[in-house]
Amino acid sequence: MRRRLKAVLSVLFWSAGLGSPAAGWGASTALRRRELQDIQRQLEQKKREISEFRKESEELKRDLSRLAGQTSESRRKVQGLERRIGEAERRKSDLKAQLGALQLAEGHWQRVLSEEIRGYWAARFGDSGYFGRALLWQDAFRRAALGEKVLYVEGIHGIRRRTEAAQAEVARQKIDLQEKTSRALEEQKTREGRYRQTQEVYLRAEHRLEETRQSIEDLQNSALALTHLLKTLEKKSPYKEGAPLPLADTPNSLPWPVEGRVVSAFGKEFIPKLKTWAIHQGIRIASAAGAPVRPVKDGRVIFAGPFRSYGRVVIVDHGRAFYSVYGLLGSILRKKGDRVKPPDALGEVGASEGEGLVYFEIRHGGDALDPLKWLKAR
Repeated sequence: MRRRLKAVLSVLFWSAGLGSPAAGWGASTALRRRELQDIQRQLEQKKREISEFRKESEELKRDLSRLAGQTSESRRKVQGLERRIGEAERRKSDLKAQLGALQLAEGHWQRVLSEEIRGYWAARFGDSGYFGRALLWQDAFRRAALGEKVLYVEGIHGIRRRTEAAQAEVARQKIDLQEKTSRALEEQKTREGRYRQTQEVYLRAEHRLEETRQSIEDLQNSALALTHLLKTLEKKSPYKEGAPLPLADTPNSLPWPVEGRVVSAFGKEFIPKLKTWAIHQGIRIASAAGAPVRPVKDGRVIFAGPFRSYGRVVIVDHGRAFYSVYGLLGSILRKKGDRVKPPDALGEVGASEGEGLVYFEIRHGGDALDPLKWLKAR
């Protein structure tokens, strides 16, 4: 990534067009040096920003990993509670069945015991006047049997009471588990929501970082390619080296290529959407889509066609290595080799991102010049 960043930064330096143009056109060497130093500082700042941005992405990635672990833990917790609720429900059903059986048994033996007690007392205090040894033994055995049955019935009653208590405890535990499960589900929902939000932030951050790198790379590659194209065309130009003549007699005297307002100026510009600095070698003019785009001075069309991120482009050679570039056109009305003058239409304004835009450059050789210094003041 660092090698790629260095390559992009090198492109920014090389394509900034800061070399001194012909006499009378550029600032002094000292001013150019200061501008270069300023751009170097801005690029170093951007390098630090990208480093911080990468650090932020790594932190988000760690947060995602931590939240994913918490979410898994919440799911396991909920699953454990749900298993315990199922076990409590089964235990409750078993106790209910046992309680029903105990209630039936208790009722049965209470009836049996009541009948035997009535029979015992009926026999004990009946009309028989004889009460010998055999009857005494029989009476003792009956009383002992009745005592055992009383204890048995009391035992059943005690088991039933304990079973009822266990059933009530299981019901209470089930309610407690259901409440814990509800809280755990809410916690899981919160953690999953936080995970999704963090994931979205991370993906947006990664996308923005890649978008920033790609935008810088595309813009600077296009600028490099345009510079290379102009140098190639310059070699084919019939005008050879000599004392350069100005493009116009005085600054701020050339007509505008199209009616409109400047929305992107020449030189350094901070792009909030990408949070990065860009070097513009021309200006962008907002205008009505379909409006005619005209040359700023007499010349010959040396290029007409699509060109990288500039869209449809027309390049006019004005002689003495001066060129004007018209990009983002909706249509091209001239072809290579045509002689053109300011009243002529080179093409029409194209629509970009919902509005009409035209890209405009002035070049002297490979050096980009600030168009606003040569177009008529507004």
